[in-house]
Amino acid sequence: MGRFQATAADKSVLLKAITILYDGAMKTLFMILLVGLISNTIAAASTTDDMPPELARLIDIERVKTKTISRADYQPGKEPTEYTPKQAEDLIRSGGAKKVINYLEALGESGNSAGWRLLTKIYQEDESGLRNHELAYRYAIKGVEGGDVDSHRALGWILLAQGPHKNPKLAAVVWERAVALGNCVSASNLGVLYKVGGAGNSPAQTVPINFELARKWFQRSISCGNPVASKWMGDLYQHGLGVEVNQETATSYYMQAALQGVPEAQYVIGQRYQSGITVERDVSLARHWYERAMESGKTFNDGNTFFKPQLAEAAISLLESKSSARESVPPKTARAEEQTVASRGDSNPLPKVTPKPEVADLQPRANRKALIFGNDTYASVPKLENAKYDALAIADGLRRVGYQVFLETDATRSKMNAAIRRFKSTIEGGDEVAIFYAGHAVQIANTNYLLPIDLKADSEDQIKDDAVPLQRLLDDVSDRNAKFTLAIIDACRDNPFKSNNGRSIGGTRGLSPTTAATGQMIVFSAGSGQQALDKLGPDDESKNGLFTRTFLKHIDTPGVSVDQIVRDVREEVVKSARSVGHEQVPAIYDQVIGRFYFRN
Repeated sequence: MGRFQATAADKSVLLKAITILYDGAMKTLFMILLVGLISNTIAAASTTDDMPPELARLIDIERVKTKTISRADYQPGKEPTEYTPKQAEDLIRSGGAKKVINYLEALGESGNSAGWRLLTKIYQEDESGLRNHELAYRYAIKGVEGGDVDSHRALGWILLAQGPHKNPKLAAVVWERAVALGNCVSASNLGVLYKVGGAGNSPAQTVPINFELARKWFQRSISCGNPVASKWMGDLYQHGLGVEVNQETATSYYMQAALQGVPEAQYVIGQRYQSGITVERDVSLARHWYERAMESGKTFNDGNTFFKPQLAEAAISLLESKSSARESVPPKTARAEEQTVASRGDSNPLPKVTPKPEVADLQPRANRKALIFGNDTYASVPKLENAKYDALAIADGLRRVGYQVFLETDATRSKMNAAIRRFKSTIEGGDEVAIFYAGHAVQIANTNYLLPIDLKADSEDQIKDDAVPLQRLLDDVSDRNAKFTLAIIDACRDNPFKSNNGRSIGGTRGLSPTTAATGQMIVFSAGSGQQALDKLGPDDESKNGLFTRTFLKHIDTPGVSVDQIVRDVREEVVKSARSVGHEQVPAIYDQVIGRFYFRN
């Protein structure tokens, strides 16, 4: 075969082909570089464009100081595989932090900021000798640069600690960014910072006390479901910090936090029952809340509360010593004391609440809210025994399934109306709402009225003016466009008002049938003209009424819709009531569209 000889025309064609190929290759390379540049710019913008200037400057200053990895097998952009972040976190908790340090450094450098967050945790909290304030500070900064929310929280605490990096002003900036990124607890951190103030290494780094800002951030944290913030709000109203002293409002906030497991709030509620501050003095309930505080204090820790269970233990010991002292009084005096104690209600045993099921409590959900009333100690009509305990038990049950609870016990007219206004202001479109009322109620001209404990009714007109119309409460919720509302009214008792000049005020027994709006299910614990049982007989020691105790048995059942649970409860209540010769058929008024569940 002869050797190929290229002509001038052939060379021209070849040169054009090479030029086209070269141009195409350069364009492809250019596009690759351009895409990479754009991707890096977007990634950087996602974490730094919204970053406050002072925080961005800190990151720029500290970036070059931060330790980098030297692993031979490290490949940028590729996560190491010897552990998962969850396994590494478990090892840290069990004391094996040293095993995962190299892995976490590689994880962080690969772009997963969980590596920086967990390294911060090790150097900030480790008890085996690894604690290092400087390294915790630098790794927290790298986590913040990567947009990790928990690293923001950690950096804020580091900036508040004594040392060369102390800067409370910058801590506030960091936490404000954490809130903007969706961290609810950081809003509470900010509230605490403004409540107590923070002295920096210079005046420019100092955060002055500002109760108005403290209240703003506590309210922000409450609105997104953080129960600890309710405890701090209680402190503001208890001590009059930026607001007028209002012990009733303080108790309301403390109770919200206590029902969601905050040990400090549970302890305060115990103190209030022991001393009778805005609630009827009740030593048994004081002990109940001290015991809950002692148990919660062993596990609850959100970085904002530092409760010592020994405080509750000491309070219980003090109660027991006072009880022993009473028992040692001579017989005659002891009997007189026993009568006095019984008249105050102190001799009541601890409320019997349905045992907590073997399922995990759901975290409070921002779209689940419950308003609960339990009125016992009426001034002008017969007192009740179970309503307050029913309210506490229902509040605990709803908290377990993720409701943010607003609870009032022994509420006056002003307290009921204030609670309704406050509750209404929190409801947003699409929320799931629960309402529970236990206490006296009466029907007048086919309208049902819920009675505050200070109501003095000499006429039907006075009740209309001073009681709370049930329909108004339901309409308030409907006006806020709640997606689902379950209202349980456990108030079907004998008319509490004696006849006046031969004429009774209101109907004789039970409540008038009602109409539910779309999306509402209204449940009366007994049907029209029927009486709801508090006890099944003289040997019934339960502190909860028949309907409440039955409902609590079903509330934690997973996979069963609310409407089915209510119907199952009705069947069980009917069967139990008939076993003692009583007719009680809970009434259900249902206009709910779709299925709703306490637990999926």
